[in-house]
Amino acid sequence: MKMYLLVTAFMLQVFGYSYAQEVKSAEEVAGNLTELMSEKLTLDEEQKIQVQAINELYAEKQMNLMHSGGSKFYKMREMKELNASKTEKLKSVLSDEQLELYEDEVIPILRERMKKQMKS
Repeated sequence: MKMYLLVTAFMLQVFGYSYAQEVKSAEEVAGNLTELMSEKLTLDEEQKIQVQAINELYAEKQMNLMHSGGSKFYKMREMKELNASKTEKLKSVLSDEQLELYEDEVIPILRERMKKQMKS
C-alpha cells in the first residue's frame, strides 16, 4: 500500500505540477515541490539544498519518461522504479518523521492538485 502511494505521489509530482496550460521545466517542477516539502516538512537549509537536488534529478527523469514512447504500463513500471530510487535518496536526507509527513501531508496535496489540473 505504501509503495502504491509513493508511486502515485511520484506521478502526481510530474503531472500535478506540469499538467498546466504551459508545461513547466524540470527545474520549476522541482522548485515547486521543494518549496512545498520545505513548508510541510520544516526542512533545514542543508536538507532543502539536498532535497532540491534530488527533486531536480528525478523531475528531469520523470519528464523524459513522460515524453518518451512506450505504453502507459511501461511508463508506470518505470515510474515505480524511479520512485523507489528517489525514496531511497530521500531517506538519506529526511528523518523518519519527515518521511512520514511526506507520505501523510505532501502526497495528498499533490493528489488534490492533480485532480484540479485534470478538471481545468
